[in-house]
Amino acid sequence: MSSFFVQGFREYKRHIGMKKAFVEWAERLKTILMSVDKTVPGEESAERARICNHSSLLLMPLVEIAWSDGRVTRGELYPIVQAAGVYGLVETSEGYRELMEDLLSRPAPPKVDAMWDAFGGLLKDLPDDSRKLLTLGLLSQAQFVAEQGSDSVIEFLRGERISKNQEEALLFLANQLEKAKEVAVEADIKKIVAARLETENIQMETVEPAVNDDHYQEAEGMATLDDYAQLIPLVPLVKTAWAEGRVTKRERRLVFEAAERMGIESGSTAHQRLTDWLELHPTEEFYDHSIDILQRRWQTAETEEKNRRKLDLLADCTRIAEASGGSTNFPAGGVKICDEEIAVVESIIQKLNEASKI
Repeated sequence: MSSFFVQGFREYKRHIGMKKAFVEWAERLKTILMSVDKTVPGEESAERARICNHSSLLLMPLVEIAWSDGRVTRGELYPIVQAAGVYGLVETSEGYRELMEDLLSRPAPPKVDAMWDAFGGLLKDLPDDSRKLLTLGLLSQAQFVAEQGSDSVIEFLRGERISKNQEEALLFLANQLEKAKEVAVEADIKKIVAARLETENIQMETVEPAVNDDHYQEAEGMATLDDYAQLIPLVPLVKTAWAEGRVTKRERRLVFEAAERMGIESGSTAHQRLTDWLELHPTEEFYDHSIDILQRRWQTAETEEKNRRKLDLLADCTRIAEASGGSTNFPAGGVKICDEEIAVVESIIQKLNEASKI
């Protein structure tokens, strides 16, 4: 089979995985909304209306992504309507009509601005864990919608996923979500984070995974050694996989799938080194140094290429974070991303954005 069709089959498997994750995210986000401000007897109808209003805010970023190329394709429309169905927004003719109006005619800037203000208010009502999970889920869903913009089978098989306009729209969305979170965060957030980190450090001291002290020294030579240089983009994925202190079989498989897409062949020196990282926990110094190298490497890339790499990296890290599930104590229920994984993905994004804010 030619490399063209091999690439196409990989893209097909990736698409199926993201399609399933899109629906799962819709279910999780709905449950998050339902977990806040439970109704009291006699207020069920008001609660349903509140949830519908909040749910419509979750569709707004997806609609904006779909319109980023100046039109909404059938491929982009379908997942948005599917999410609206999960939220119960198309159960009435009025809800369906309002959604179709936004998909047939792009919402005016004042309406979009008003919805962003309302979205910031929604985040204020959510606990910190739910807030982070909700914004991460929206980014994952938006990435999927953006990839449905092309009607070309050839582009799909080649792995040409999104246009330049869609990249810019996704980066703008990431920026808006970050701003909305900052508005929602209280003045004492530093104290909360410090307390949480202290707790995590205590837990790590109790059960500390094996650490390979040689990893940091290896990272020093990565920029000049071919085998290590091609592994640099995979370090954030490895760090995400280790977020809970162990690497599951599914996380391991997803990391190797990403390596395969990069042309790292099984049995190669680079493949063996990646295997070592997934079996023996690298040090934090290794992660920091490697991501610094990746950041410097991206600084020399064209803006369009840099943005594409960031979005692909975010998508891969999110998929790995989703793979292992999460804390059963999380109020939203269902399959989740745990606190540690959310913190790791956010720290990676923040570090990669330090040189050039997006």
